Order: sequence, then C-alpha cells, then structure tokens
Amino acid sequence: MFKFSMNEQPIYDLYENRIVLSELLCRPPRIKVEKFFNVKNKVELWKREFLCLKHVLNMNSNLPINMNITMSSLPYFLSTKMNWRGGIEIVEWGPKDENTLRMLPIYVKYLQKRNLSVWVDDLKPEAWELWKDIDVTGYKVEFKDIQHDFIYELFSKGKPIIIERIENIEQMKELEKIGFRY
Repeated sequence: MFKFSMNEQPIYDLYENRIVLSELLCRPPRIKVEKFFNVKNKVELWKREFLCLKHVLNMNSNLPINMNITMSSLPYFLSTKMNWRGGIEIVEWGPKDENTLRMLPIYVKYLQKRNLSVWVDDLKPEAWELWKDIDVTGYKVEFKDIQHDFIYELFSKGKPIIIERIENIEQMKELEKIGFRY
C-alpha cells in the first residue's frame, strides 16, 4: 500500500493579495508524478487517483481544495459520492478514448451539479479546440503559453484564468498589466 504526501500549491489572487484556493498534488513520497500515474490501463489509473482523493477527503482545510483527475477517471469518480468544497482540475494525460471525449461536456455538468468547480488544468494551445465549447469554471495555463493567440480566446470566454509557473516578480507584474488576476 502507498503512503501519500500532499504538495499544496496555492492559488493567489493578485488584486486581493491573498491565497484564495489550494491545489493539492498527491503522490507517494520519492516517486515522480509521471511514474506514479503512468500505468497500463485506466482502471489502475483510477485506483491510484481514488487513493489520492480519499486522502484529500480526510484533510481539514480553511480554503477550497482543487484536486487533479484524468479524463479517463471521470466516469469512475462520478460513480462515487465523493464531494468537498473546491473542485476538480481535469488533466489530459493518461488514457483517453472516443467515448470519454464525447461524454466530456456531460461529465462536466455532472461535476458542477455536485457543486464542484471544474477547471481545465495545463491547457495548451493545441488542446483549445477540445475545450472551447465546454462550460467549465475556468482554465489553468502555464506562463509560457500566454504568448500564444489562444489566450485572447480564453479571455473572450469571461472565465477565470489561473497562470501557473510564474518564476519571478517581473512575470507577475507583466501578468497584472495584461489583466490576469490569478
């Protein structure tokens, strides 16, 4: 059985100057994320994600918590009664099939009916076509990807955008000038 460590990644509101949300990254200590979640089939992947989700449900937090989940695990997750204050960040790595891709908008609606926020995690310009018509809570994009034209399409959706991998104060100030909030 695995022991887990939780790496808390704060989501910071640049205008209010405070942490508003925590993303919890779950994995066993001393095992890289890629190795832990690189499995042969989606059932095994779900089993590992389920262990992480159970771990989160046992935590106490004053902030809303977001947890990552792969697309292929969404049907399994929806068959549970798991719920918490915060949301799901859908990541695109892991096995995907045509049915999962077709059902994705419906899965998002079911997650929202549970009062979970639904974020697209690590959204890349090449994946925008898949997500642009799905009514998610918001998008998480790496700093390097805001240089692409798709960022203007993200802004046009009027949804929150969280920028990740901000390495220094200059990058943060650049984001504030452009109009990013998180």
